[in-house]
Amino acid sequence: AMGFCYFNNIAVAAKNAVQTGSADRVFILDWDIHHGNGIQDITYDDPNIFYLSIHRANFGTSNKSQSHWFYPGTGRSDQCGRGAGKGANLNVAFPTAGMGNTEYAAAFSELVLPVLREFDPDLIIIACGFDVAKGDLLGDCGLTPDMYYIMTKSLLDTAGSSTPFVVALEGGYHLETIASCMEATALALLDEPYGAQSPQD
Repeated sequence: AMGFCYFNNIAVAAKNAVQTGSADRVFILDWDIHHGNGIQDITYDDPNIFYLSIHRANFGTSNKSQSHWFYPGTGRSDQCGRGAGKGANLNVAFPTAGMGNTEYAAAFSELVLPVLREFDPDLIIIACGFDVAKGDLLGDCGLTPDMYYIMTKSLLDTAGSSTPFVVALEGGYHLETIASCMEATALALLDEPYGAQSPQD
């Protein structure tokens, strides 16, 4: 436990799915602003669980007073798994604040979707933090709600509608921002258009 969670529910769910035979291959996408060091540690040697994290990570010491450090200070791009799990861990670390729709669209196009297609999971779990969104108090980045819609929809379209899909709420520190981004994500899950007007009574 490092202040943000006591039990890593996403890693527990992924491990349980594999161990009980509910899934053979689990793909975890973590788009929370912080690197999921707990998820990585728990799944690092497991070839049946692919962990892909997109996060902000300015590496340095653990001294929070240093301006180049961003919590939790983990998630380097050369951390690719260990033993049988080598190649089943991918970190996409942005070194500065201010990342937005363009950067995340590039990450999805060039890395996330091709890796998802290649791994071909039978369960997808999203560590769904909304602290990368514009207006969040910690992330200092600029994703808009429609980008969460696009990211979710692209995952569903790539994996296919028959693949079980779990969205687990993670970080987010601005209530209005969380609400609008969760609405957009839910609309994508329901295969509803984003921004559609409700019919008048």
